Amino acid sequence: MITFLLTLLETDEDKDLLLRLYDEYAGILNLIARDNLYNSSNIDDCIQETFVELIKSFDNFKLVPKEKRKAYISTVCRRTAYKINSKDTGVVLFEDADDIGLLNQSEPDFANFETIDIAFALNKIDLKYREPIIMKYFNDYSTEEISIRLGISQNLVLQRIFRGKKLLHKLLTEG
Repeated sequence: MITFLLTLLETDEDKDLLLRLYDEYAGILNLIARDNLYNSSNIDDCIQETFVELIKSFDNFKLVPKEKRKAYISTVCRRTAYKINSKDTGVVLFEDADDIGLLNQSEPDFANFETIDIAFALNKIDLKYREPIIMKYFNDYSTEEISIRLGISQNLVLQRIFRGKKLLHKLLTEG
């Protein structure tokens, strides 16, 4: 498996880093895959797909601080396990929901509210929801940039923005 993964990278430096990551995290990823997969025969596929996903954004991954890499890789592995499970069960991941139009059905509409009211409501919600919303809508950061700056997965960024917008809407409509 590792030989195949190495062919996906161009530089020797990247290949060395991948080897080190594989040596360091393969055991942990095995445990995560076992805990999150419905069918244990998919464990090797999950680990390989985790590294493939990592390689797809390898340049961005190298920007993640070393002390946060374990959490980052673990999150990718869990998300990969959920994707594998969803093939059989029909479950839709939050990050894929927008692709099939699920998010647009329940997105709150803020057009009827004054900017000042939104600002006051925004200050009332938890920082973990407020921060990604401000970065996305006021600073025009992409989901990827927010993910890197906050040290969380892109899926979690999308989730926090979605939940934060629902909280904002609730605050604005309930007074």
